[in-house]
Amino acid sequence: MPFIKRHHIDPKIRGQHDKAHKSQLRQALLNPALTEEQRAGLQKQLREVGQKKAYHADSAPKPGAISFEDVPENQ
Repeated sequence: MPFIKRHHIDPKIRGQHDKAHKSQLRQALLNPALTEEQRAGLQKQLREVGQKKAYHADSAPKPGAISFEDVPENQ
């Protein structure tokens, strides 16, 4: 499975999106109806924004990932 690496994305663009995502997660943490598990999950996501992720070529794609095997090749 091919991957887009961090150095392929302009740091300025990546930073803008990371900032917006962090803001969205912080806003979600203000919800008083969250369970402790949900709150812990959001806090974990917040800590991981902008961090490097280790992917392996043989790992299964995450839910919602685009599969390049389903895309027909150019004729």
